[in-house]
Amino acid sequence: QGLSSSRFPPGDGASPAGFEGLARKKSSFGSYQNRYFWIDQNHLNYGPDKKSVKKSYNLEDLSEVSKTADQINVVFRDATKLNFKVDHSSSADAWVSAIQERHEFYANG
Repeated sequence: QGLSSSRFPPGDGASPAGFEGLARKKSSFGSYQNRYFWIDQNHLNYGPDKKSVKKSYNLEDLSEVSKTADQINVVFRDATKLNFKVDHSSSADAWVSAIQERHEFYANG
């Protein structure tokens, strides 16, 4: 199912359906840790749960997003890298699409 930019008005304050949940984030040491990820407006967030934001990334600063099997690879303009794994390749496709569409919507305002 494709996502439409019209679903993301400024100030929407909600994640698109299916774009929140547990994933495994790759640490700087190379191991994977369970984290809760969600998209809220123009930010990709993660933390131990949805109530606790550990890190928030502005999707307007996105440089590249790609996937390898079940891993999502996100690179920002300042060279910050974020890698996380989901349960299925189809879920990874959906995350990549959601991140790209949010970036395009907010960066091109």
